[in-house]
Amino acid sequence: MSEWLQGLLRLVEHRPPVAGAWLAASDLDEDTARVRQLATEAGELATAEARLAAEIPDWQQLDPAASERLENLTRASAGIDPPYGRGLDGNSSDLLALKQALDEAGEHIEQARDSADLLAAAFEAGPVDDISLVAIDRLVELGRLAGSNFLPEPGWFDEKGLHAASEALGLLSEIVQRYISARDEMMADFKPAVVELDLEALRERRDERVKILGKLGRGYRADKATVAAAVSGKATGRTMRRLEELITWQRALREFEAVEAVHAAQLGAYYPDSDRAEFESAANAIEVATRAVRAATRWADAGGGTIGAQSLARVIGRDTTISGIVDAADHAAMHLEAFRYGSLASQAGPAMLALDLRTLAHVGTWCNRLASLCAAVAVELSPIDELSGMNVTVARAKELLERRAEQAERAARVKAMARSARHLIGAMAEHPDSEALHDACEWVDRIRAHLDGEIDSRTAELILGSDRREADIADPADSAKKALDRLVGVFAEGPHRESLIEELQHSYRGACERLNALEESVTDLRIWSDYVDTRRALASEGLAPAVEECERRGTPAGDVAPTLRLALLRRWADQIVDRDHRLKPHRSDDRGSIRANFQRLDRELVRNTAASVINACSSRRPTSSAGGAGVIRQQAQLKRRHKPVRTLLNQAGDAAQRLKPCFMMSPLSVSQFLPADFTFDAVIFDEASQVKEADAIGCIYRGSQLIVAGDDKQLPPTSFFDRMVDTDEDELDEASEEVLGFESVLDRCKAQGFTPLPLRWHYRSRHEDLITYSNYRFYDGKLHTFPGAVSDAPDLGMEFIKVDGIYRRGATRDNLQEAAKVVDRVLHHRRHHPQATIGVVALSTAQQLAVEAEIERRAAGEPELRELEAGDRLSGFFVKNLESVQGDERDIVILTIGYGPDENGKLTMNFGPINREGGERRLNVAVTRARRRIEIISSIESGDIRADGGSLTHLRGYLDFRRTRTSRLGRRSSRLGRRLRESLRGGSPARCEIDGLRGGAPGRRGWLPNRHWDPSSR
Repeated sequence: MSEWLQGLLRLVEHRPPVAGAWLAASDLDEDTARVRQLATEAGELATAEARLAAEIPDWQQLDPAASERLENLTRASAGIDPPYGRGLDGNSSDLLALKQALDEAGEHIEQARDSADLLAAAFEAGPVDDISLVAIDRLVELGRLAGSNFLPEPGWFDEKGLHAASEALGLLSEIVQRYISARDEMMADFKPAVVELDLEALRERRDERVKILGKLGRGYRADKATVAAAVSGKATGRTMRRLEELITWQRALREFEAVEAVHAAQLGAYYPDSDRAEFESAANAIEVATRAVRAATRWADAGGGTIGAQSLARVIGRDTTISGIVDAADHAAMHLEAFRYGSLASQAGPAMLALDLRTLAHVGTWCNRLASLCAAVAVELSPIDELSGMNVTVARAKELLERRAEQAERAARVKAMARSARHLIGAMAEHPDSEALHDACEWVDRIRAHLDGEIDSRTAELILGSDRREADIADPADSAKKALDRLVGVFAEGPHRESLIEELQHSYRGACERLNALEESVTDLRIWSDYVDTRRALASEGLAPAVEECERRGTPAGDVAPTLRLALLRRWADQIVDRDHRLKPHRSDDRGSIRANFQRLDRELVRNTAASVINACSSRRPTSSAGGAGVIRQQAQLKRRHKPVRTLLNQAGDAAQRLKPCFMMSPLSVSQFLPADFTFDAVIFDEASQVKEADAIGCIYRGSQLIVAGDDKQLPPTSFFDRMVDTDEDELDEASEEVLGFESVLDRCKAQGFTPLPLRWHYRSRHEDLITYSNYRFYDGKLHTFPGAVSDAPDLGMEFIKVDGIYRRGATRDNLQEAAKVVDRVLHHRRHHPQATIGVVALSTAQQLAVEAEIERRAAGEPELRELEAGDRLSGFFVKNLESVQGDERDIVILTIGYGPDENGKLTMNFGPINREGGERRLNVAVTRARRRIEIISSIESGDIRADGGSLTHLRGYLDFRRTRTSRLGRRSSRLGRRLRESLRGGSPARCEIDGLRGGAPGRRGWLPNRHWDPSSR
């Protein structure tokens, strides 16, 4: 108690200058929380001020309102169209440089607009303010065409005139060249007058005379004289022989004159006559006209006015009298180029491309608006630059101004909070100090706790006004402490002693009451001694923690013995488990943790494996479109006339394998579609028991590695899929589905000594009855299976359903009663287990067709049948026969036998494919397709089947198994079970009685012990 009083005076001596109302507050937590909040705010304010002062010593001179102004300016700059790509993010120097660039750009736009106005007026093209810069380029192009060396004729500036001129140029340039060449050749020997002669008449007379008189006639000499008059030199016999050349030239001349008469006028001054024709100049002039018409059209498409042919002819035509057009165009082009590639272009970046599509007026406004914003932002940055001594960026300025604004708000908030807490903290409200306020909160909490809670106002006044010190009671307190130590030293170490010390030091009144009680109970020391001895004995047995827990909880006396007995039993059980490794891990929490961790890792493995495969395939994709990748891309773009797959793979095989490294194909498809030299790193056969050895050869040689996966207890290679013509249904069911004489590739590989990797863990069946028969009859009991948590449920296990069916042997070889019952069961499961997937397996094709027909017949009245989804390969509903069901699995499988007594009540031992060689393998496939439940619909019992061996023995055994669940499989004891029973019966510290509870299939599960501990047997 003296220490308590010393502690109180110590607190009073170091009291802060708080108000008494805080100490005496009825709701101390709320008031203290207010002060702590004030202290926190004051601390944050001081920290923020210190950080701001470290960067700007005179930060108080920053205008808090400048933050909002700067934000508005930057927001306005972000809203201009098109946006300035970099934003206003530089310092004041950058912004002023940008403003100068914008001013220059605006001046260039203004100059370009003035020149464009002159051009538009000359071409009568309308106003240019609302025309984009790209369109202005077309107007400039028109203006520059006026300076061409070869100006077009006035009539060439519309489509009709331009076409006529181009046609005339093409015809005349060719025919004039031929005409001049022929003329020069003829004029070397003849006079120009030769073209006036009737040369064809001369040729006819010459030919006629040759037949009669030859050269002796008078007419011949007259014609020769006529020709001689047109010859430059002496006429000879050779001259008459050139008559054909003269006729050809005369015809060319007439053709030339006809073309010239029609087209010469179209070329105007560029064709004064054939000898002075300027065809090259005319071609250049036509090109100028073509460009002019094209530019005028683009100008109109861009929103400019229509520039007519007359306007183009007046400015660009051969007879133009307008001057200054080229200078105006060059002036506009110069300023547009200066705008596009000047100082603004290096700063504006992508915005320049967008400005090209804006109008002149918009671009000018854009430059002026952005320049004004740059100037305004630079003005806002100026005082910050002066205070900080550096050129700050806009982002930095915004940060500083935001902090200044926040500082002003926080200071006002702290001031208001201090004013409202003045009645609690007194003079500390004038200049709130975070550390002092936190210390005050700690002091108030400590002194209130020291005084056991609430303090009245009178006590608060005494505490705050007291001048007593801790040193004033130091000596009396020391004497009291020594006396108490002597008293407590009499008691042994333990909770009782600690409790006594606590009571004696709690209060003066409590200490006095406790001392009086001790004085009155001196005679009870013997009971305490017995308690200590008992406690020590229990501790020697290792039960000290249990005793201490009982003491801590204050366990009633009647519950102490059962509690200690439970602790002893748990300790004994833990020792047994720790010594026997076969019982670890034994706790459900441990096993649950292992299971949860495995599930998590398994999910991650599946997810990560898929991702790693995708990433690996993506990394292999060709990076170039050349070679095979280009061939594939070109074929993908075609809509028809694609190359055959084999041809495509022959040309682009490498690229195809890089895109799709895994090919999933049947052996026949491999031989049909893949080139002979198409190879892989690995070849994998799935369901290899059904792949013929001969079919596999074409695949095996293509791989560097061979992996063969299959089950030789399931379907072998058969002729079922090899029939190329229709077969009688009777032959189909009873004879045709024979096992071929060929080995499967699986059998061949096993015979060749390939290393087998058997899969022992059975994953599919959720109920052991689904796999037990096959496990022991086909797999020699080597499959590792697990008993389900539920042994009997409507959607689990195995059920035999007897039907009074008739096998129509002489007709369709089906069983309609079984088919109807199959559909009944499908409806039942659709209604009661809608989430389960369902499949139907028939022993014959005829029975498969009967079930399908019954479903189709009843679907009209049963919506559940109409809603059956058969499209999903993995979970869709199916009806299949034995030969086609391998590889499929469903939650619920309905197996219809189909065979039974015929119309005459006769039962033959012919069960279709089951009777043939390999029938037991077909049966194994059929009965192992279910994950949760299999239902056998049959018109016969196991006893109806007469068989001395072969496949029918297995069918009879399976039908018998559904009834007994053992099928005489054998009941072999588990060695682990025997060892466990012997260990528990002979070596336990307590007697263990074992109830023979067996879990799982016969011979595959250990005994599960059920322990009953009898304390009297110890």
